[in-house]
Order: sequence, then structure tokens, then C-alpha cells
Amino acid sequence: MKSVKILSRILITGAMCAGPVVAQPQTDKLSETFTGKPVPKYSRGVLLARDPAESCVYLVRPGQQSQRIQLKLPEDGTYYVRDATLSPKGTLVTVGTVKSATNTSGALVIVVPNTGETKVVLTDHFGTALVAVTDNSEIVVAGREYDSTFRDIPGASILRIYTEDGVLVKKLLPREMVLGEGKILSITESSLAYGNGNVALVNPSTNNIVFLDHSWQIKPVFKLPTSVAELRISNCAIQDSSLYCSLAELRGEGPPRKPASSVVAMRIGDQRLFDLSKVLQLDDSDIPVFAGIASGKIVIRKQAHGSLVRYDVPDPGSGNEIK
Repeated sequence: MKSVKILSRILITGAMCAGPVVAQPQTDKLSETFTGKPVPKYSRGVLLARDPAESCVYLVRPGQQSQRIQLKLPEDGTYYVRDATLSPKGTLVTVGTVKSATNTSGALVIVVPNTGETKVVLTDHFGTALVAVTDNSEIVVAGREYDSTFRDIPGASILRIYTEDGVLVKKLLPREMVLGEGKILSITESSLAYGNGNVALVNPSTNNIVFLDHSWQIKPVFKLPTSVAELRISNCAIQDSSLYCSLAELRGEGPPRKPASSVVAMRIGDQRLFDLSKVLQLDDSDIPVFAGIASGKIVIRKQAHGSLVRYDVPDPGSGNEIK
């Protein structure tokens, strides 16, 4: 089995051009570019790099060597990790798909820190895709409910809330409310985030963002601007009361030409979206992928095979509004 090594050493790069917002960036050097693998992301200040094919997650804490967590199943089968995050107590929480010779099921896998004790919750006809954990250690899972022929069930909820021990307590968001007729929750491109008492679900198949507050009440759905002809949004994270995301294939009609890809942000509750490419001094050669927020820094991978670069978190309003 190929071992993936991650170096947690932080190097300081050369100074950027002077600007009123952007500070000198820092670069997190990774010895593995994760070609063909999901983009690493930050959760509670820790870098998580999952490897679906090897049923494992790599954790990189500041100043420490990388830690490889092998996700063990009680029965014979292969676990394909779709998403991973950390709880306030440091528990590793993952979701994915368990495949055996006789069955395929969604799964919620919880790994207790230090002891390595693992709890596996099979979700049967609910395909788990995304996961986040609240400050109260409630586990939020997004996915799709399907019948015995793997077809979506009309009216089924796409969010499930579990206790920190994996007990199901609530189902939320009927799929039609979020996705509309004939749409599905894209497992590879959607994103789920928690922060400051808010949950955000980003779904590129409908170009919208759904917000829920700490009482699980749905806030007004944000619909991405219709003036943008082609757009894919993903990899979201919440800092304070603002949401930050990756944006790819952003092409506007007519002048001025919008960037092909960028990092965007919005204040939760404000129906405006801002392009941060100029604030972060991204140029046309950059293909930025937002990896998360750690220790008050926004972390971006500027190239498909590049390192992770940290910047001071910009205020959404410092960017250019996308109309």
C-alpha cells in the first residue's frame, strides 16, 4: 500500500505586491500533490486529506507529523470515504460508502481520539455524501435517500442530524425544497459547512446555497446571479458570519470579463456575492481551489498541483460584487 507523506512545516514565501487588504502569504508545503484525489481541507485548524481508495484519512496538526487514520470496518467490505471533519472534542467523523460482495450502503464512521475506538453506523438506503459537526457535537450529514432500485425517493430529506454517538435524531430539508424537480445532490461537487451557529449546503446542480440556523430553521435560499452564464461552486467554509467558496468556470456576459475561476464570499443573510480574486491578487494563470480557514487564515491551493497558500481572511465586501 502506497504511503502518502505530508510535511506540516510552514514556509514563508516572498512578499506579494503591496495592497490594502492582503498580507504576506504563507505556504503549506505538501510532498503529495493528491493528483486524482480530493482536495485537502481544513477542519478546526487541522488539515484533513482523505484517500477514498485506501479507506483512510491523513491529519496534519500545526507543528506535528502527519497522522494516518485507517478506518476499520467490523465486517468484510471496502469503505470509500466521501467526506471527513473533526468535532470540537477532536473526534474524526467521516461519511462514505461501504461496498461488500452482497451489499452497498451509506455509512457514518466515528473515530474516538487517542483510543482509536471506531463506531460504524450503516445508513442503509441513505447515500451519505457530506458531513459537518456543530459546536454542540451534533453531526450533520447530507446525502440522498433511495429505494431498492437506487432511485431517489420523492419528498425524502437530504439532511440528517445525529448525536455525537451516531444516533439519528432528525431528518431535514425535503429534496424538492432544495434541489427542485429532476435534480440530485452532487456527491463530488457539493459542499457542507458549519460555523457561528449556521449550516450551509452548497449545491452546484441548482446554483443555490441553503442556510440553516442553530435551531435548524431554513433561512432564505441564496440563488447565484443569473448574469453568470456558467458556474460551479464548491469547497465552502464559514468564518464568523461569512461564507467562503471556490468558484470555477465563472464566465459573465459582456465586458468586463469575469475570471475563469476564483474564490468568492458572502455575508450570511446578505443576498450578495463577492469575487475575491483581486483582493487575493490572483491572476489569470491561477486556478484557485479554496481549502478552508485555519487559525484566522484563508487557505487556497492556487494550482492543481501546487501548495496550499494562506492569506489573512478578507472581508467579503472588499471584493467585487457579482451581479
